[in-house]
Amino acid sequence: MVRALISAALVFAASACFAQAFGRFGYTNLPQVPGFMFTEESFRTRASGSDSFSFLRALPLKRVSTTAEVTKYSSGVFAGTPQGVTVNLRSPGFELDCPLGLELKLSTLSSPNLTVPGATYGAETPTPPSSWVLVSFADKQPPVLLVFLDGAGPEVVVKGRSGEWKLKTVGLYKGKVRICLPFGLQSLTANTVGTLGALSQKLQSQESLWTQPAPSLVSRTIVEEPDALRVTWMFDREGAIVPPSAVLCKAAGYKVKTESPVVDSGAALEDGPVVFCRESSLTLSFPMVRIPTGRALALGTPGPPRQLSAPPLGLGETCELTMSNLTAGRAATIVDEAHAALEEYFSKSLFAIEPGSQSQLPYGADGRGMDFAAAHAFLTQGLSLSQGETATANSLLTSLLWRMDPLTWRFWAADRVTASRAAAIASMAAALDPEPTKRIEAALLHAGLCAESALPKFTQRLGLPVAEAAPSAPLVGLRNAIFQTGAPDPAASEYLKTLTSDVRVVSVEPVVAVSTPRGIEVTWTPVKAEKKQLVFLLRNQTRVAKVSNLKRLTFREQFGVLRVDYQPAGAGPCKALLIRPKWAAPLPTLSAPPAFEK
Repeated sequence: MVRALISAALVFAASACFAQAFGRFGYTNLPQVPGFMFTEESFRTRASGSDSFSFLRALPLKRVSTTAEVTKYSSGVFAGTPQGVTVNLRSPGFELDCPLGLELKLSTLSSPNLTVPGATYGAETPTPPSSWVLVSFADKQPPVLLVFLDGAGPEVVVKGRSGEWKLKTVGLYKGKVRICLPFGLQSLTANTVGTLGALSQKLQSQESLWTQPAPSLVSRTIVEEPDALRVTWMFDREGAIVPPSAVLCKAAGYKVKTESPVVDSGAALEDGPVVFCRESSLTLSFPMVRIPTGRALALGTPGPPRQLSAPPLGLGETCELTMSNLTAGRAATIVDEAHAALEEYFSKSLFAIEPGSQSQLPYGADGRGMDFAAAHAFLTQGLSLSQGETATANSLLTSLLWRMDPLTWRFWAADRVTASRAAAIASMAAALDPEPTKRIEAALLHAGLCAESALPKFTQRLGLPVAEAAPSAPLVGLRNAIFQTGAPDPAASEYLKTLTSDVRVVSVEPVVAVSTPRGIEVTWTPVKAEKKQLVFLLRNQTRVAKVSNLKRLTFREQFGVLRVDYQPAGAGPCKALLIRPKWAAPLPTLSAPPAFEK
């Protein structure tokens, strides 16, 4: 009955009318652009004190389509204003669809400078036709690049007076205009010939990076390797932006390996460096220890189960309950407690609507509730793994992953503390999944958390506005052990050894193991003295022999699955011997799970 309730509660994910990820583009009617702040009236860089580029009239933005990578808006058709806005996270900046030219208003005291290849122009003097124009300022702020993606490009001119300037295309320009930041958020004073010349020279040396057509994601493939997952994103052309978290996470000790040729533009935005891929495919390798399906059989007797508070459980209790269920000797009552916790959660959760998709999701726009959703996704995945299930949907986890931003690999929400906590717990949930397609999401979330912790030092070193310190995230010791990050935490490392035992139990009964000269003695207590079956998952061929309280015992092994059919001789514990090859690795010693905050 509990399973039926959980399945019914999870229908929200399966029946959502927008069943795909939306990342940073959910819960907002405005484009979310790296490096920029965008409203219906204007856009400006995120650098402090930068000026706004205002549209001739407010854009009536209406979202047309959204994925986690690309969002598109329509905005009406008026002379000098764009009729559409596109943000592609694999391409710099954003694009304006301008069928009737482009005209923008600026309120700077001095006229902006317009730089094209080989020359810079001031007010009232049109540039020659060019595929790009760099807009720079006499006061300190980031230069902004306009790239004309269709045809040879128009003439561009600045007209007006102090505080009332208009930047506009000359004649009839019909095409797309990319707005981007080739020097990142670095504030520059462009008021000398030398400075303007240096900007032009550097931009021309990197021109193809900023002016090439936007790549589109075609596919993603994942290859499982020993202690790593190797993922390749395939695009329809070269030049995709590399997620900055793939670079920054290394500074926090997560040694993600970049296997494709890349080029660092030298620019940096609020989330890290702007790096481009030189090929049409981007391949990264993420260190990660796989936790096999089934409960881990380890040597030793577990202590008494922890007494839980009355439902609803807190975050820490829910996660610690999950970890307690991952070893073979866990108390049978833990399974009942886990199902009761899930029933309580789904019966009391408040679902909110994501406005763009109208999907009912178990967390709010600001991120509130995401951490509890993640904790119960972890609990769900732990139950699935403990029972040896290899292909079960965790719709709660899926709904959370819809909100992961593919550029930063973080959950996109205003409440950063809750979002970081949810990402840490969700990464653990995904790490328990048997499928590489889900476990790679665990690695991405962990990399995003590592990058977030390294971001303040990165921005400070470059002289950018210093990023806020990353919120502390739970289960850091265990996550670092799984993803081989930084210096190992001894307690977490020992628990991971327990979790990765090469003998797994998938039958319901608690099974305790001790080492003897003849083999591994396993003990379990059937509820009734009737014919039953134990099921083990093994790497090595194993024989089974009776030890005590067994009237009958037979076993058969096929494709790594050992089925032990038995009938108890009477009430009480049953004991049998698992006889493994002498060269088989010894079982790990049972280790207690780490505390939630550690």
